[in-house]
Amino acid sequence: SDRYGNTGLFPELFFFDCHACHKPMSAARWQERASLGLGPGVVRFNDASLIMLRIAAGAVDSELAGTIATRGRALHRASQKSARAWREAAASLSVAVDEALGVFAGHEFGPATMRSILDGLVREGLRGEYVDYVAAEQTTMAISTIVEAMSVEGLLSDAEYAGYEQVVNDLYSAVEKDEQYRPGVHLDALRRVDSGGS
Repeated sequence: SDRYGNTGLFPELFFFDCHACHKPMSAARWQERASLGLGPGVVRFNDASLIMLRIAAGAVDSELAGTIATRGRALHRASQKSARAWREAAASLSVAVDEALGVFAGHEFGPATMRSILDGLVREGLRGEYVDYVAAEQTTMAISTIVEAMSVEGLLSDAEYAGYEQVVNDLYSAVEKDEQYRPGVHLDALRRVDSGGS
């Protein structure tokens, strides 16, 4: 659309992850994310929602999750080429997103799926996917939602829920202020989710 920036150094900046670049100069914490295929100093798309989609898909259809991962990576790489390249990559990714919506609509999100999503959220964090604020924030909200849903469904004892509740509070504490995001605190809390909230 002509409403969006199509000229100059970058396509429309709205699509990019502000927090990937905008952090204190003293916070020299760049870390590679294997899912991106991009090096340091590269402006990258805000893909927090895409990470969540990939994790949810992984709990339902691993092949579809792989397709989403591959096309998401292609989108990131295309963003370094041209507006045409990233639009084509986005269109390809959109097909996989639509497929995921159809798969989700026909799937029963029962106890095994909820636990698989929770495990996936933790696993991605432990492998370094949440080094930037937006993905960590999305993950925190997702874990909180899954834990609440599991509690409502009677899948957690009172003691288990209390353990998870403290971990979720610590996750929220780590992302409370975007300018002061503490990846180490977030990662420590994720490790405790991995051990059942203990």
